[in-house]
Order: sequence, then C-alpha cells, then structure tokens
Amino acid sequence: MSDVVSGEGFQIERIEEHSSDEQELVRVEFDPGKAFLFRDAYVICDPLREWAFIEYGWTSQILQKQVLLEYGDTTNGVPIVTRMNETGTWIDQPENVDTVVMTQEILDTNVSDDVFRLSAYGLPEPNFERSSSTTWLVYLIGGAICLAVAYWIRQRQQTTS
Repeated sequence: MSDVVSGEGFQIERIEEHSSDEQELVRVEFDPGKAFLFRDAYVICDPLREWAFIEYGWTSQILQKQVLLEYGDTTNGVPIVTRMNETGTWIDQPENVDTVVMTQEILDTNVSDDVFRLSAYGLPEPNFERSSSTTWLVYLIGGAICLAVAYWIRQRQQTTS
C-alpha cells in the first residue's frame, strides 16, 4: 500500500462514513495514479482497531477484485488477520468468479528471539564485526605501494621513448 500512496498521481477521491453491522467504519476511495493498472480503488478501515483494513478492492481492465479481512485478537495492540476472503470477477465473463480464502491461526505470541536467528534454521550467523584500524592501515599502505609502482613504470616508459 505504501507504494501506491507514494506513487506519482496518487489522489484521494472521497472519504466517507461507512456503516456495516452496527460498526462505524471509514471508506476511502482513491485513484492510484498512472503507474498502476487499476482504478476504482477503495479501502474500508475500522478506526477502533488501529485503522485496520476491513475490506479493499479495485478494478482493472480484466478483473474486479474485492478482499474482505477478518481479525482475531490483537497482539501487542496490533490487530491480526485471521481470515482473508479474496474474490475476483472477470470483467468480460462476470459469471466466472475466482475465490480464495486464506486463514491463519496464531498459536503462540510469546516467541523467543532465537526463532529470528539464522542458526535456528541450521544456517551460520553472519559476522558483522568492524574491521580494526590495523586492517585499514594495511589496505592504505598496499594502495600507496601500488600507486608508487604504477608511477615508476610510467616514468620509465616516458624516459625510454
């Protein structure tokens, strides 16, 4: 979504109150700009759930997309999507509708930091140690020697010609 909002030509067309199941929601309709191949884009947000997307959709030349999101409990104040129902209707064949339903379940929110390390998956941890000043001194001296040799070779070529 950040790519769309920061894209050239992005423009909010309308913001309005949207009521659904006794919830006060906000519908934002926008033009994504010429960089994107869709139009009639919108998002419906829930201001009581940290402005979480409840629904979003768009229309392209060939497809009309609608995505409905359901949320479970929050984790550290962040709403977690538990179900996503994505429906695509083909413009030239509206009787053909593709539906994808994805569900996820958070089993444990108390995850150890070790899970986020490469070694937890059998991979070596990268070594991001800073080089010592001695290493840089060796590189500097080596570079100076290379420049001196190149200068000496050039001077020798000029004196022989």
